[in-house]
Amino acid sequence: MTKIKTFYDARMDYRNNSYSPSSEKPGKAVADWLEHDLIEIAAFEPASIEDLRLAHGLYFVNAMLAGSQPTGFGLFTQQRVSPC
Repeated sequence: MTKIKTFYDARMDYRNNSYSPSSEKPGKAVADWLEHDLIEIAAFEPASIEDLRLAHGLYFVNAMLAGSQPTGFGLFTQQRVSPC
């Protein structure tokens, strides 16, 4: 069977003790797929700040990185501890 190339990095899996399990789903899905020999992990470069600004808009990205705009989990950047 051909494995599916999957772009994943452990930094995509973030445990934030939120009411929502969404931030932990990438790691759990990838672990299951690897266990069943369905995927091959492909390396990639993280998105740059410029890439984020193209996708989300200059003011939103700048405000989120400055800590004045909450993330999608309702946290401000100062509240987050990087898993890296």
